[in-house]
Amino acid sequence: MQADFLNSGFLWGKMRNFLGIFLALSIFSLSFSCSDYEEMIDDYNASFSEPNAEVESEETPSMLSSKYTLMKTETFVVYAPDGYSKYEWSIDGVTLSTSVDVSSRRFALYLATSPLQSGSAYTLRLTVVDSDGSEKSDSAMLCILNEVEAP
Repeated sequence: MQADFLNSGFLWGKMRNFLGIFLALSIFSLSFSCSDYEEMIDDYNASFSEPNAEVESEETPSMLSSKYTLMKTETFVVYAPDGYSKYEWSIDGVTLSTSVDVSSRRFALYLATSPLQSGSAYTLRLTVVDSDGSEKSDSAMLCILNEVEAP
């Protein structure tokens, strides 16, 4: 008796009606959810933006990444953008060796012999002067890690 009920057209007819109504309602609701394709893409992309992220102006683009994670045994090398007449590098609270060139476009620091301590974070500052004499600066966080042990 039960097998006859399942094999009968009654159950399949009900499922077909349900799926038809569900499909019609889905299409109807989706057609009114977005006014156009661009709005749908913008809504999707908005879910990935950070609400409190600072937006940098076109006049002062970032010269450095916001954070550098380094091993104590590495040599850290970073370049400032080209085209400035003067470059000055510093690390807050740290006196750098005279062997570190802090007045060129290229900043290189061998961390093993530097005063930077493992497990600490520092602020690297770059100040540049352009040909008009206007000064711009940027900063980045330096996170110094201990040597990673092999498993």
